[in-house]
Amino acid sequence: MKITIQIPESKDVYLHADTNQKKVYPIRWSAIVKPIILFLLLLFMLRATEAKGQTVISGGPVYGSWTAAGSPYKIYGDVEIPQDSLLIIEAGVDVEIFTELEFLVKGSLIAAGSDPDPVSFYPVMSPYWKGLYFLNADTSVLSFCSFEGFTSKTSTYYGLRGGVIRSISSPIYILNSNFNNNAIMQTGFVLGYPNAEGGAIYISDGWMRIDNCSFAGNKIIVEVTEIYVMANGGGICSKNSDLIVTNCTFESNEIKIENTGLLMDPTSIARGGAIYAEGNCTILNSDINANIVDVHTVGWDDIMYPFFVQSESISEGGGIFSIGGNLINSVITNNLCKSFSEAYSTEGDCAKAESNGGGSFCSHTVNCVLKFNCLTASAIAITTITNCEGAGQCNGLILNSILWNNTGAPQVEGSSATFSCIQGGYTGQGNIGYNPMFVSGPLGNNYLSQTAAGQAQQSPCVDAGDPSTPLFGGTTRTDHVPDQGVVDMGYHYLASSSEPPVADFMGVPRYIDMFEHAYFFNLTLQTAASVKWIFEGGDPAVSWEQNPIVQYNLPGTFDASLVVWNTVGCDTLIRHNYITVACTGANVLFNASDTLVVLNDTVIFTDYSCVDPYSWNWEFEGGAPGTSTQQNPAVFYSDTGSFDVKLVIESLTG
Repeated sequence: MKITIQIPESKDVYLHADTNQKKVYPIRWSAIVKPIILFLLLLFMLRATEAKGQTVISGGPVYGSWTAAGSPYKIYGDVEIPQDSLLIIEAGVDVEIFTELEFLVKGSLIAAGSDPDPVSFYPVMSPYWKGLYFLNADTSVLSFCSFEGFTSKTSTYYGLRGGVIRSISSPIYILNSNFNNNAIMQTGFVLGYPNAEGGAIYISDGWMRIDNCSFAGNKIIVEVTEIYVMANGGGICSKNSDLIVTNCTFESNEIKIENTGLLMDPTSIARGGAIYAEGNCTILNSDINANIVDVHTVGWDDIMYPFFVQSESISEGGGIFSIGGNLINSVITNNLCKSFSEAYSTEGDCAKAESNGGGSFCSHTVNCVLKFNCLTASAIAITTITNCEGAGQCNGLILNSILWNNTGAPQVEGSSATFSCIQGGYTGQGNIGYNPMFVSGPLGNNYLSQTAAGQAQQSPCVDAGDPSTPLFGGTTRTDHVPDQGVVDMGYHYLASSSEPPVADFMGVPRYIDMFEHAYFFNLTLQTAASVKWIFEGGDPAVSWEQNPIVQYNLPGTFDASLVVWNTVGCDTLIRHNYITVACTGANVLFNASDTLVVLNDTVIFTDYSCVDPYSWNWEFEGGAPGTSTQQNPAVFYSDTGSFDVKLVIESLTG
């Protein structure tokens, strides 16, 4: 290891700590090391100009690092990150999928893209694959990633889940990523009960946080002949899991079922055009627009042996279907639930079609806007039964929200609503039925008309929310002045100056060897906040990047801190003893408290040798003392120049 102490004066610096612990051999930089490094640099530059690198992976275990220099990574067979292993995919890497393979994760996957250089996954030659499968895996992070054009398809297996990601009992962070035009497709004659879930993501018995991501054009397509068919979550399906979705957009995701029946009484059910969630689920500050649930079921009898036939189609939650979830400060617009049922029999037939919750079928909705959502239900048979409930929302609790211009049924049904603006009126404390007077502004068309912001009229939804509800720190005003007084009904945009941010972050992996990297991710909800990181023992020690990469060169356990601030205030989060660095690969290792000091200053030297030494012999050129047998001595420098430091240790190993 090299340690250089400089009291500024231009001079060649040399120091070499002998790993045999017996001798020190000075190596002069200008004479030997510099020409070698220049030669290696020139050789590297010449090779880099020959061709862009690529890496072919036929299958099997994968771990370590995939770098931009080795991109694209062409995968031709099933791959697996083994248990207790880590694969890091660096920014700018393209991952090309060539066959209908499975990418199994039992260890940890860190795909650390960046805004200009994402990590991109895409199919080549054929869209079909079996997806990223996280099975009892360690914590994984997908940051600035792109998944586009994948299809998971089957015509024989009765359960199909996750067009891109299938996660079982695994914690995953997904940040700043895009899932576009992926699909689950189930076709043909299927034995059993077809169950297709999660056009892009399926999670079960796990934990997932999704922040600042886009889901567009993902689909579940089921075209079968079966007695019973179910499909859930055109974008995301979460079961018995903790799901947190923040600052995301869901647009034009779809579930479509075409079930032609099987000489019996076919039933088809689809729920959640964008999101289906059972268990703890929070959806915050998100935009759910133009998602569709479309169910068509046909039943018929046997011409030779006719019998009574009944078919049934059920569609629920055009945007969201959630049992036990919270929908907070979000916009749910232009979503559709559509059900169509047909039955044909000479012995009598009945067709049932039911659509519920054009925008949302949710447990708890707070400060949301639900508008222009739609329900339709139709049937063809001797006997037909159709029913539509809750064009805006069906079921659950509604608070401080606006439901307007939803069509096909009353705005709300089966819900308990308070302090909300509901077209046509709705029984409940604080509810109103007046025009909310939406106006367009810098970030959208769900602001409220307010005289203080320059509009001619005052929306009745201003200061009309539940007085006991805390302010969001956002605004319904086009001039972005924060909401004040009693909370307004409806969606709140990010204000020009709102509440101070609350710092949150994570780093992975938390247990590394010397000279390895930890990847840090800013999880603060206020995305506009400025940041400063402080990494004890890390390089860099300070960073202003949103998601920095830090190298640790010395063993120990170190703190990590994040400071975030905006125009209103700041917050600091310190995670003590957060990163543990194991001592590996070096017998003699030491560090100095500073390597560039002023005249007459003191430097503290710390021994980090990995072999449990019991004896230390230091030599300090130009220092006082000139020698020391302490483990961690303090040395005073009274002359200018550059000086060598030598350490010889003794241990049970030599």
